[in-house]
Amino acid sequence: MKKKIENILWSIKHRCIDVYDFFVRDIPLFIKNIYKFRKELWRRYDWDSGYTLAMMKRSLELTCEYIDKKGHEVDISRLKKVDKMRRAIDLLDHHINDTFHELAEIELGFKYTFKGIKFEKIEGKDLFKMEDKIPLTKIEKENNKKITELSSVIENRTWDELFSIIKGQDINEYRELLKTEEDPYNKWFDGSGIRGWWD
Repeated sequence: MKKKIENILWSIKHRCIDVYDFFVRDIPLFIKNIYKFRKELWRRYDWDSGYTLAMMKRSLELTCEYIDKKGHEVDISRLKKVDKMRRAIDLLDHHINDTFHELAEIELGFKYTFKGIKFEKIEGKDLFKMEDKIPLTKIEKENNKKITELSSVIENRTWDELFSIIKGQDINEYRELLKTEEDPYNKWFDGSGIRGWWD
């Protein structure tokens, strides 16, 4: 009987603590998070995957800022994490804003040529096709094609880099190094791996 009463009291105590935590900690945290993510929440649509990237970017910005300014970890590994988070934020920004044409233009050293478009009716059909308002030269067409193709390559390259940073290094490489070196962690660790981005 005594044990039963102790269990009931313990259960009541913990429920009270849960209720207290809900009002004192959880609700204020929820309100803070709404404020911190207000821009991203404002632009959220069910049909838009860009929102997922924007939320991830904002979350990484907050984590990066915290670890950079208030992190307790030693600088040698903490700063590597901060650098990788900043790179991931930069890569996410390119995907959110779709800046791959601009990156391709920078890499190739020339701009995409656009002289406007017009819609021409297809003869015998109730359809239209897009035409250049002012015809492009052969060189302009070739350059535009190079920019378009390179922008696709850059987009794929940045996806690969982003997910490589998020995934992190292979721990088996570290285990192999341990067999030959005494303390190889700081030399091996490059800061990547979202599972380790916490303080």
